[in-house]
Amino acid sequence: MKRICAATVALTAAALLASGATAPARAAGVSNDGLFHQLSSARIADSRTGLGLPKATLLAGKTATLKVAGQGGVPTSGVSAVVVSLTAIKASAKGWVTAYPSGTTRPTTSVLNFPAGWTGATTVTLPLGADGSISLYAGSTDVNLAVDVLGWYSDATSTAALGSVFVPSDPERWGDTRSDGTGKLQPDDELVFDFAYESSADNEVPTAVQVNLTALNAAGGGWLTARGADGTVSSTSVVNFAKGEVAPVLTVLPVRPGQEAGTYEFSVVNTSQTAVDVLTDVQGTYFADPAGLGLKHVAMTPTRVIDTRSGLGGPKGQLGTGSTRAFTKIAAAYDAERTAAIEGTITAANATSGTYVTQWDGMVTRPTTSNLNVAKGINRSNGMSTMLGWNDTTQSGEVSAYNGYGSVDLIEDVTGRWDATDAAMNPAAKGTNARTPASTSLERRPAPEKVTVQVRPAR
Repeated sequence: MKRICAATVALTAAALLASGATAPARAAGVSNDGLFHQLSSARIADSRTGLGLPKATLLAGKTATLKVAGQGGVPTSGVSAVVVSLTAIKASAKGWVTAYPSGTTRPTTSVLNFPAGWTGATTVTLPLGADGSISLYAGSTDVNLAVDVLGWYSDATSTAALGSVFVPSDPERWGDTRSDGTGKLQPDDELVFDFAYESSADNEVPTAVQVNLTALNAAGGGWLTARGADGTVSSTSVVNFAKGEVAPVLTVLPVRPGQEAGTYEFSVVNTSQTAVDVLTDVQGTYFADPAGLGLKHVAMTPTRVIDTRSGLGGPKGQLGTGSTRAFTKIAAAYDAERTAAIEGTITAANATSGTYVTQWDGMVTRPTTSNLNVAKGINRSNGMSTMLGWNDTTQSGEVSAYNGYGSVDLIEDVTGRWDATDAAMNPAAKGTNARTPASTSLERRPAPEKVTVQVRPAR
């Protein structure tokens, strides 16, 4: 397997990108509530084989229940939410899937939208029902589903080892195989991102990185997988792509020790038989910090907060070519004192041409990244994770979205948020954070330095 190193990154103790290292002992009074626990990707359901779900296509208008607690490394208790990759497989017609905690009312939201014949995935974070399960509803068409578990968030009752806090960052493109000298990722190639990490005085330990991966320019169908924190290549996919398709997926990738002392790395592997270009946009990092300074995850019932078709969250009407729109009426999605970022699903609908959508907090220059790529007339969803900007006029958080070409509707469903931990809200730990009132000390973990490109031989 040829190993392509697409990035060497120098990181300070502020932009920590994660590994599977043992978490440090927590400081007195530090809670595990809302902290992240990385897992090696594991398939827990596949309706084609009967794994976890009935061996049958999920019929339109029907709901299936999937037990998640106790599966794929998720504990049976102490879990507030799970991170899963949900794959729709060769749907008979265009449709959507709604995912939500079992035993609760089905929300009017969706996590996955797809055209006829499409196979693709999205990553979603969901709270579990009282029985440790999630519900999956097929809207408008029959579809086979596969579910891979990627990680979980602990609640205050968890007795597990200390999990990882989250630090969001301005989206930054770390890799583009079209232009950074690596060329298309060939079958059995591995795209590796290396970074140097110097532990600070409070001994943070890297654990994972949140990235938006986009596959494009493939001559046929295929998929990408990830290498786990233990060095094993996963047997499950993180990105599925079709010929000529631009396929984005927001996901969480484990980080492991690098080949050199003091370095770490994360990677994706092309285990399919089709060469493909890959864009890698970093959006946040997870790390274990015994002091508990950072953001914790707060699970929420899936809630629609933006819909340009109806004017929910902002002005009614499509985003036009090259236009930016601020959405300031999403207050129900967060705690004004603590919330620094929100997460969920972003959907582009009714596009008049092929386009891309970029979402960010609106407080800085628009990043040269994309959250979502969509073809004309095709509704497309992806996971969403965005820092909130602060609007002085409305005294509320906001996000901004940019549309590249044509006109498109934007729909957004929130399934969770990231709030400052109690330790981060302590005045003694305060830092400068002009984006939201939450005193999260984010400035002590600045964005990564610009990446460089090199080729590394296989291990």
